[in-house]
Amino acid sequence: MKLLRIEVKASTAHFAIPFFIFERKTFPIPMYSTAIGLICNILSDESKIESFLNSEFSMAIVGNHEGVVEEYTWLRNLEKGSHVKKFKSLRNREINHEIEHPGGQMPTRIQTLVNPRVDLFVKAKEDVLEMIKQSLENPGYISRIHLGRSEDTVDEINYELVNCEKKKVFSTGGYTWIPSPEFADEVCDNYNELYQEIIGASYKVSSIYTIQNNKRIFDFIPAKLYYGSIPMIHFDVPEILSWNNIPIFLAKIRKSDRGG
Repeated sequence: MKLLRIEVKASTAHFAIPFFIFERKTFPIPMYSTAIGLICNILSDESKIESFLNSEFSMAIVGNHEGVVEEYTWLRNLEKGSHVKKFKSLRNREINHEIEHPGGQMPTRIQTLVNPRVDLFVKAKEDVLEMIKQSLENPGYISRIHLGRSEDTVDEINYELVNCEKKKVFSTGGYTWIPSPEFADEVCDNYNELYQEIIGASYKVSSIYTIQNNKRIFDFIPAKLYYGSIPMIHFDVPEILSWNNIPIFLAKIRKSDRGG
């Protein structure tokens, strides 16, 4: 099996875990939606983006970092009530005879990954992979390539078509998403049992979105976040789709039985 591998290196990154307010915690690797957005940025052309998003494709993400730092900062809340609480009136923006930005302020802790490195593996038809590869060779990005937040610009991006095969591997080699069996592509023959043996919390990982009533409505893929040894099945390590001794847990992002 031939996949397109895109290696991304940056100095910082933040992959927000949803629903945190006073703390902004980060996943160690991006969600599928972030990786898809990066590829769309690389494609840049609207027709190419549409062709990619409407194709039947799968994706795996593997990554690591050198540490996590925590910043304590102020974020601004633009809700009317927050503005009134601070300025006492919707028409006022002056405090201590100085004009400030609208809204209230909220103290927040933000986690930031240090020197993250992420490998994206994309499985698709040959023409789709070639289209992405050509866009990488002739960059015309929509915006400067970044991981997640726009300020986390990418320092280095490498790419290659890689041949993958099923073999015995013993560790994930980094953090990775383990998709639930109904979304898993050709990973291994006894994937259901392997998934049950892997210890970890299951998350609803965002993937492709549609616009409804001017809002982004995401599809989600249930997946476990995991870093560690591959568990044995029936007292033996299973043969898993892999590259360079790294298991590739492909998730079906767009597939025919999901209406894609």
